[in-house]
Formats: sequence, C-alpha cells, structure tokens
Amino acid sequence: MEINEIAKSANEMLRLGILGFFSYYVALGATQFADIIANNKNRIKSKDELDKVVSEEAEKLGLDGNKIKTRFLDLADGYFLGYISGNKDGDIELSMPRKFGCTRSTVKHELVHVANKDYEHGIFHYLFIGEPKATLYGTFGIKV
Repeated sequence: MEINEIAKSANEMLRLGILGFFSYYVALGATQFADIIANNKNRIKSKDELDKVVSEEAEKLGLDGNKIKTRFLDLADGYFLGYISGNKDGDIELSMPRKFGCTRSTVKHELVHVANKDYEHGIFHYLFIGEPKATLYGTFGIKV
C-alpha cells in the first residue's frame, strides 16, 4: 500500500468519524430537546416543588436528597440548560432553568450524573457514557 492510499484511507476514516460523532450528538440532543418540549407544560415552577422532586428522585437512585442543594437559573442570564456541580466534600448543587426545561425528566437526567459521579471523569466519559445513560434514564426511565 502506497503512502497516498494510506493518507486517503486515514482521511476517509477521519471524515466518517467526524460525521458519526456529529450524527450521534445531534440524535442525543434531539432526544433531550423533544423530551423537554413534551414535558415543559408540567415544568417545575417553585423552589419547594424542585426540592420535593429532587428528594423523591434522589431516593430512587440511592442518593441522599438532603445533600443536594438546588437553585433556579434565569434565562436572561443565558442559562437554558440545567447542570450539576460538586466538590470533593460531596456537596452537590443542582442548577435548573426557571422558565424552560425544568421538569422531572431533566431532574432525573442530572441526578443520574450525580449517582454515577460523571463529574469525576473526563470529557470522553461524559460524552460517550454519562450523557447517553442520563438521557436514557431521564427520558425513558431506563437504568443502564
């Protein structure tokens, strides 16, 4: 095999890899977005309701809901996605958008990240293991 053939093959593999990753991430994002749209009419509207849902869903995952702090994010500040943050002491904060997307499904999605400690791993773990697991559980209730 000549060097030109090797370069062409490598180029084709790279192109297909990028296309595959793009397709994968678009499908994952579309699933999450469709779930948010479908459930947004039942969104969580108050901090008390958010705390209650977090407590209920944390218990299902074997987490202590009392150790998870919650807060709402404002869309005006540029926040339209929820996220979790944690530290080495085990303190967890769940931040959820106030106006759009704060549903039981998105809370479940973020809590799976906590249960699996996805924040302790690198970006590849997050993209290819953590995020698909969280999407399956949050959207369909499937634990993997």
